[in-house]
Amino acid sequence: MNYFYVYCIANGLNQDIIHTSSECICGGNRVEVYRFKDICAITSEVESTEFSEESIKERLNNLEWIKQKSFLHENVVEEIMARGAVLPMSFYSIYKSKQDVLGFLENNYFEIRENLWQTEDLEEWSVKVFCDTNLLKEGILSSMGENINRNVQEILEEVKKDATDAVVKEVKNNKEGSLQMVLNVILLLRKGKSQKLSKTISKLDRLYTGSGFTIEAIGPWPLYNFVKPFKAGGEDTLPHPNSNVVTP
Repeated sequence: MNYFYVYCIANGLNQDIIHTSSECICGGNRVEVYRFKDICAITSEVESTEFSEESIKERLNNLEWIKQKSFLHENVVEEIMARGAVLPMSFYSIYKSKQDVLGFLENNYFEIRENLWQTEDLEEWSVKVFCDTNLLKEGILSSMGENINRNVQEILEEVKKDATDAVVKEVKNNKEGSLQMVLNVILLLRKGKSQKLSKTISKLDRLYTGSGFTIEAIGPWPLYNFVKPFKAGGEDTLPHPNSNVVTP
C-alpha cells in the first residue's frame, strides 16, 4: 500500500510527470502532477511502511533522517519554483489516496488561488552578515561593540530598501570557522530585484570588509517565511508530526 506525499501546490502545469534533477523524498527522480482546474499538487508515492504514523513517531528522534528527508523535500519545491509560483506544503504532508489529494485542492481552491496570485511575482532571499572573531581576539574590534551593532543596523537598513518585506531571524551561536553570524535577515523581493540586491551586497561587502564583516546573499527560495505553508489535514490524511524541521 502506498501513500501520497505532497511537496507543494503550483500553478497548473502541463506535464503529468516531471523528471527532477535531484532525488525525491521516495528515491528516484520523478514527481507526479495532480491537477484541479488551474492549480496542481506536486506529489510522490511513498511506501506506507516508511511513512506510516507509527514509523514517523519512531523516526522523530532520528534527526539525521528528518534532516535528509526535509532536504529532499526542499530541493523538489525549489525545482518546481523555477517553473512558476509555488506554495510550499509542510514537511510530511501525506494523503491516503490520489482522490484525497484532489479533494484537498478542491476544498481549498479559492484560498490557494488567491495565495498563488498574490505571490507569483515574489521570491525570498536570505542575507547573512558574519564578523571575523580573529579580529576580535586581536583587539582590533574589542572596543567597538557599539560600532559593531551600529554597522549591522546600517547593513540591515540598506538591504531592506528594495524589499517588499523583511524578517530578521534570531541569531544563535552560529559560527563558520572564525566567522560569527551577527545578522540573518530574510527578504521578500519582487522578481528582477535580485540583481540590484547583488550589487548592494557587493558594495556593502567592500565598505565593511575592513571592519571584519563578511556579507552574503543566498536565494531565491520559495516563500517559506512570508506565506504560511499548507498542512495536510482531515480524516483522509496522516496526522502531522510535531517535528522541529526548520526551513531555510
